[in-house]
Amino acid sequence: MGSAASTLSNATTTSKITSVATKPTIAPTAKTAAKAVTTIAVSKTSQTLNRASAGAAVVMNISDAVDAYQQNPNGFAAVSITDTSTNMQQNLSILANMANAGKITGIMLTDKASLTIDRNQVSGDLAGANPTDKTIKLLQTVKSAYNLIVKNISVSDALSLKAPKGAVLQMKVLDSADNITNNLPALLALQTKASLLSMELTDKSEALTISAAQLPTYSKFLTSIQGSYKLTVNNAAMSDVTKLQGQANVTSIAVSDTGANIQKGIGTLSTLVGSNKIDSIKVTDGALKFTATDATTAGNANFFSANFINGKSNGSPVDLVVTGAIVANITTINDLASENNTLNLTEQVTDTGTHIDASKDFLESAVSQGLVSRITVANTGSNAISFTSLTEYNNDLD
Repeated sequence: MGSAASTLSNATTTSKITSVATKPTIAPTAKTAAKAVTTIAVSKTSQTLNRASAGAAVVMNISDAVDAYQQNPNGFAAVSITDTSTNMQQNLSILANMANAGKITGIMLTDKASLTIDRNQVSGDLAGANPTDKTIKLLQTVKSAYNLIVKNISVSDALSLKAPKGAVLQMKVLDSADNITNNLPALLALQTKASLLSMELTDKSEALTISAAQLPTYSKFLTSIQGSYKLTVNNAAMSDVTKLQGQANVTSIAVSDTGANIQKGIGTLSTLVGSNKIDSIKVTDGALKFTATDATTAGNANFFSANFINGKSNGSPVDLVVTGAIVANITTINDLASENNTLNLTEQVTDTGTHIDASKDFLESAVSQGLVSRITVANTGSNAISFTSLTEYNNDLD
């Protein structure tokens, strides 16, 4: 009887155990899973708070620190962060909020990637004490060496900006052509120190201005300009003009050279005048001398008719002498230069006696207007004008 009862009890016990063992597992609900994740995050915050309150140095990576801070901003204790510059760049905004709230005691960056900030969004002295800008507060918590790129910075700001402690500052300037032109030496010095990465013009219709003598020094500097730009080159000798005429960025050239060198380059200058690339021509010795062939060549008409010759260095008009003119082209030559009020035009006529004698009244008028300075008979054998009359002409002109 006892044996039977014992058997029945074990059986019952066995039955109960089997029932428990085979009870189906209930899958966690979405709510349960979310609660578990929250518990983990809060656990990280609790660990941070506990370790901080115990005086221990709390070091976290950016992902964990940001997650814990977002779960409980007010209860989050200040931590030290060790992570990459890349991760810091991706979380710059939230990290700036944390730094502004005093939740970051320091940052150690483990890679060599650069951080980039936009000067339009970050204002104030990067190295100054007690900054009010959140991003600057964040940058001043970085304890390791790093590269900091500041983009969209003006010229004046770039020339005075100081880097936060530990940062190597590099800048991308965005400003007007005038501001860049007026600070070329200082900007070149920044580029030499590798502090200037690039430049861009706020208005690409404006032109940078540089002298021909400066071009070799600033050739590398100009290649750092992003996008299209226009360049005006001043004080260009004719030897410079031949090098500049094919450069796409050079849109305007101010020539300064002797009359003799300008005369040799009349063909080139006429072409550039026609394409609106010549801004002005300064004749340094105040004297231009062309042959009638130069003056009447159709391709050179641009040079003589355009009012771009600024005159001598002292601002007085240039004396333009055209030699070898015949009576028939005196009017043509005069018309070419009539639009240019910076020229004192005179012509030296060389023609046959027949033509000279037939145009006696016209020549007398030209002489009285100061257009003709000398008359020479080209073929004395067929003279139709007396040497006495010719001598009288030239005596009057002398």
